[in-house]
Amino acid sequence: MRGAIRFGVRFLAALLLLIVAYLIAALGFALWPQSGRTQQAEGEPVVYVCTSLAHADIMMPSRDPLVDWGALFPTVARPDLPAEAYLAFGWGDLRFFRETPNWSDVRPTVALSALAGLNDTALRVVAVNPPANDPDCMPLEVD
Repeated sequence: MRGAIRFGVRFLAALLLLIVAYLIAALGFALWPQSGRTQQAEGEPVVYVCTSLAHADIMMPSRDPLVDWGALFPTVARPDLPAEAYLAFGWGDLRFFRETPNWSDVRPTVALSALAGLNDTALRVVAVNPPANDPDCMPLEVD
């Protein structure tokens, strides 16, 4: 019996050590300075990252000379979409996307299964207004 308890304690200690090492590495790489451009080149489309309490979307212009969004997402990037529209790309739990249209619809079972990664995932693409004046959106400099 002592051997099983000793093994359990060692296993939990090793698991805790692994989690702490992962968190330290993630924080270290997040804070590691990277060189790169200091501002968006003129004429390049502005990409945004928009966040909410529990989600983040990447917002890209619906009109891009290098990407035919209409061929990739024909039901969203339609030809009648206004030229200034953006496409919001989000990735997450498929069940949560389907069963939680509003925050008031959140159920603990759906939220916990999404957090645990028990369900299939999905890419959500929707057309939105330009996010330039949205306080929850930050420009992301890309080339």
